[in-house]
Amino acid sequence: MKNEKRNKNRKGPGTPLKVINMNGRYIPFVIQKKGTLLYIYFPFGTTEIPVEKTKETEKKEQKFDGRIKAPLSGKIIKINVKRDEKVEKDTPLCVIEAMKMQNEITSPVKGIIKEISINEGKIISKGDILFRIEIENNEE
Repeated sequence: MKNEKRNKNRKGPGTPLKVINMNGRYIPFVIQKKGTLLYIYFPFGTTEIPVEKTKETEKKEQKFDGRIKAPLSGKIIKINVKRDEKVEKDTPLCVIEAMKMQNEITSPVKGIIKEISINEGKIISKGDILFRIEIENNEE
């Protein structure tokens, strides 16, 4: 009965995830992540802990700098664009063959092709720069 009253009076979201023993008594707490902070809610207060960024979160936060890199190693089969050509988002730029599969690389943004760093038949490695696009400012 006492535990039910404690849970109703507890601040913070959700059901307690963990219970810790402090001097013979158990204290419920809830952990919640918001952005780059980890919040720990106790019945007697809240604590914030900064969370280190992972490679995945850093990758999401990076802004597109105009360089299109190879997502995999393989051979350039076809180049579909020319220098100074305007492209829309998702325009096919080239085809890479890897392990007998053809992979189409598309433009992530609307812009103008400023540099083509590859040739048909060239072997490329993952991370090689394929194109450089100047991003158009009037994106919708």
